Amino acid sequence: MAEPKTIQTIADLRPDPDNANLGTERGLRVLDDSLRECGAGRSILADASGTVLAGNKTLERAADIGLPVRIVQTDGTELVVVQRTDLDLAGDDGQRERARRLAYLDNRSSELGLAWDATQVLADLEAGVNLEGLWRDDELTELLAGLVEPEAVADPGADVDKAEELQERWQVSDGDIWQAGDHFIACGDCREPETWQGLLAAAGVEKVNGIFTSPPYAEQRKEQYGGVPVAEYVDWWEAVQSNARAYLAGDGSFFVNIKPHCEKGERVLYVFDLVLAMKRRWGWRFVDELCWRKEGMPGLYGDRLRNDFEPVFHFAQGECRTRFETVRTPTKWLPTGSKMSNASYQGRGGNVFDGYRKAEGLALPGNVLNIHMDNFEGHPARFPVALPDFFIRAYSDPGDVWLDPFLGSGTVLVAAHQNERRGLGIEILPKYCSVVLERLSQMLLDCRKVAGV
Repeated sequence: MAEPKTIQTIADLRPDPDNANLGTERGLRVLDDSLRECGAGRSILADASGTVLAGNKTLERAADIGLPVRIVQTDGTELVVVQRTDLDLAGDDGQRERARRLAYLDNRSSELGLAWDATQVLADLEAGVNLEGLWRDDELTELLAGLVEPEAVADPGADVDKAEELQERWQVSDGDIWQAGDHFIACGDCREPETWQGLLAAAGVEKVNGIFTSPPYAEQRKEQYGGVPVAEYVDWWEAVQSNARAYLAGDGSFFVNIKPHCEKGERVLYVFDLVLAMKRRWGWRFVDELCWRKEGMPGLYGDRLRNDFEPVFHFAQGECRTRFETVRTPTKWLPTGSKMSNASYQGRGGNVFDGYRKAEGLALPGNVLNIHMDNFEGHPARFPVALPDFFIRAYSDPGDVWLDPFLGSGTVLVAAHQNERRGLGIEILPKYCSVVLERLSQMLLDCRKVAGV
């Protein structure tokens, strides 16, 4: 480091060109009154080159008044005290009143004169300046509103293993409704109509455009959710589908990710009973069964091979909205030929080809989704963000609303947020609601309770 600059007059000090405090007119007026009436109070802080780190507004007003300067050089290992010998809180009435007024002027001018330059704060954050502990997440979100694109903030993932600890922080209770940016979370039972009514009312929504969920797998999540006996599952599900029907838009889609487990060496049939009941008992349109292909957990499974896929069942009430052009994928098998149009394979309509030649290009995907599961830890009904991301893009438009009635660790809300949709979620366990709130707050979303005890 070079030798400290010699400072003899106030002109030798330089204001910080990147000062994050813009200041205010009112604050400057109070500061000016303080300096003129009571003289200088606390010191200002400059670096070795004479650039002011703290006290830029004081430097500005002191220069106008023509105050002289006294420089105290320090390396920060000692506290510099400005002692006013003309003031005494224990002195006569005049000294005491003037000293007390200076205390007010000094603190109040700092309070009134503070106006953060959000652009500079963001620039300093991006440059690696450590501002940890200076703002809460919600405060920083409010300060940087309009400067930070929500989708630019990475998903930190869900700290499910810290659920109990996070519940201590967020203190979610049954019946609460929380807002996180444009998204809303209800802590309650999705089988109760009142839970849906309260959630949608808080969000100002009449209908949702899509529902994606992975419900409890019978008694496979018994430790977390109590479980539902296989023989009772379809009857238990009736209330879920009834609420979904009541609040799903006419062109909306309802996706259910559930796979039958095995008992005594064979697959149980309750999932198939559920699909049949959705169609035959409750009148849903059974649009499709999609296959989420993933790598299963290695191991021995008797006379069965390992699980490498899970089904996602697609239901609707009528003709559902599709936006398949948003999920076109690269292929080496795009049909071409002089007597055909390949537009239909690219999602733009057209004719069936005559002849067979292949080329590289973009084509509509099939109903087998190759989406990798990053790890095997976390929430017991976990799935990667890429899974709901596909359905949100393929079956809705920006600004639409998606709901997960078994929210878990909040993955559907993350996918909705990253795709400029609104997300609503219902989760029965307060500790997992806390996990979701922590996850979204780390994405710089302002989280606050809007209803509940």
